[in-house]
Amino acid sequence: MGEELLKDYTSDGIKVTLSENFKPVLMEMENILYGITPVGEGLARIWKMGYRTNGTYRPYKNPVVADNETAKTVGDEFLDKILNGEKTPAS
Repeated sequence: MGEELLKDYTSDGIKVTLSENFKPVLMEMENILYGITPVGEGLARIWKMGYRTNGTYRPYKNPVVADNETAKTVGDEFLDKILNGEKTPAS
């Protein structure tokens, strides 16, 4: 699955164990929350990376997530923010 080295990555108060390959997904999520990327466009990019907004992971082109549990953990936190109308990261 690419990077075997897993490490803790904290982004916006979310701490999960990720492979290095998952960082682009988190960066895209942050861009959506900061309002840099429109929600639809950002979610489309994340979907193409293999991440699904229902908390599952299905490879689209390149595997990016360490495992389904990681995707679900990040997905739950991220979707809660979007659904609650939070546009900027919590301080």
